[in-house]
Amino acid sequence: MQENCSERTRLLQKPSHLDAISAFILSKEENRLKLSNYPSVGTAAFLIRDAALGLVENPSAGAYDPYSNPEHPHLNALSVICRRICSKRPFQHFIQFHVIVLLFLAFFEPPKWCRYFVREGEVVDMDYLMTVGRCEELMEVSGPKIGSNGTEIVEYYPNFHVTFLTIKESQIIELFCLTCLWVYFLLRVGNDGLSLCRYFRAGPSHFVRVSEFFGMFILSFGIILDFFTTLDVARPLKPYLRLLLFIVKSRLCLREVRTLMQMVSSLYHLSCEHSQFQILLRPFGF
Repeated sequence: MQENCSERTRLLQKPSHLDAISAFILSKEENRLKLSNYPSVGTAAFLIRDAALGLVENPSAGAYDPYSNPEHPHLNALSVICRRICSKRPFQHFIQFHVIVLLFLAFFEPPKWCRYFVREGEVVDMDYLMTVGRCEELMEVSGPKIGSNGTEIVEYYPNFHVTFLTIKESQIIELFCLTCLWVYFLLRVGNDGLSLCRYFRAGPSHFVRVSEFFGMFILSFGIILDFFTTLDVARPLKPYLRLLLFIVKSRLCLREVRTLMQMVSSLYHLSCEHSQFQILLRPFGF
């Protein structure tokens, strides 16, 4: 009888797995070592944390699990470190801030039409053209109004006569923002065991990740061309690619886009059924 009571007391004093998981998340390192006798507590704790933070988009479709691959200790340690860095709220806000800066850079950088403007037969210093540009000069151009016989002077390009950034300054800001985004991208790849195939795995986040990589790659290619040439190959696409990066980095935007796609899909099927119904009733004069 005493043995049964002592066994019951021992079981009641033994913490539950849920308590062990909570302690693993919240406790210090020495307490985590005490909980190591509970199998899969560490795995469950990090899965709960990642689910709460929205870091695991599709864990059942091949996400790297650092606790199930003991044969790769270095990759496991790297995955845990990258996951912990990416899960920090200040770091996520830091990345989101640079995405917003990249988006609104179009309102402060020199516009495309006046960047490398050269009149026919005019000789211009290429270093000056690639660093400062002609925007400030062209925004001051004025002349006689057509039909006024030279009595009324107007601006050819009406503006506020304010140039916030030179070409070189806007390039440096864009390069710094893209560098931060690439660092975040590498951390997320490291979270998946340094495997691009695993990172771009099939699942709900596949299209988002491919779009993000495509946008950053084209913007990086364009900024390299801007630094060394006057070619504006990627310049027309930059505002749209920056907007794309802002959408894929914002959970609210992604949620609204998914809702819009579902609504469009429903309306499409409804319109198809309506068209079929009209085609069937047309022979009867309806």
